[in-house]
Amino acid sequence: MKKLLLLLIVSGICFDAVAQSTEVAVGLSTTLSHFSGASANSHTFVSQEMMNSSVHVNNSLGSRPAWGYGFSGTIKRVGKRHFIYGADLGYERLRSAVHIDRFTIYGDFSTVGYDATGTAFLESDFLLLHPFAGYRFGRKSVSLDLTAGIDFGFRLKAKESGHFHANGGEQPISGDPSTVRTDIRPRLQLAFSYRRAGINAGYSIGIKNYREGWLGGATEAYLNVVRAGIFYRLR
Repeated sequence: MKKLLLLLIVSGICFDAVAQSTEVAVGLSTTLSHFSGASANSHTFVSQEMMNSSVHVNNSLGSRPAWGYGFSGTIKRVGKRHFIYGADLGYERLRSAVHIDRFTIYGDFSTVGYDATGTAFLESDFLLLHPFAGYRFGRKSVSLDLTAGIDFGFRLKAKESGHFHANGGEQPISGDPSTVRTDIRPRLQLAFSYRRAGINAGYSIGIKNYREGWLGGATEAYLNVVRAGIFYRLR
């Protein structure tokens, strides 16, 4: 993957002198994201201290996918030999899910546990920069672009949300987890366009460890993202 990206970038610099046109587009996307790695869980438990109303999620790095969304602007350079390169800049809200199967209440002298059902979500808002390079098949009116690049996600905020049922009642989940400030994900993407409109789909695989620096137990978790979207070319 790294060798391919390097080859595409170097080729883009060589072809820049003979580039034919610059394209500018705006787009909307829907996402499905989840965590992988030894620290990613499909199930977890929540807990609460006897004199505290807040609920703590033991592990919100869920391996179950959840829907998110994003929007971006794209600038793309197209060369005479059909080589393309450019960058996206946009905003994304990525969400992953984990099922809740246990609720534990900790007191000063005792601990009480209940079976529980529910789902906790980890929602992360990112400012996203995605430089890319690739190749265009076809012409400008009808074309298929195959690109490879890197997602640089700069975290704006993160929160835990959801609900669970236990002991005959329902409780909300609300928390402010500590996560990475910058996420890095290589991405492969296809984009089909007809005249000014088009659709795209891509997959980003996480290489930034969300458990980096943790001690003891499983300490690996990576955020992976599937995207599908629409775009409109302004020029």
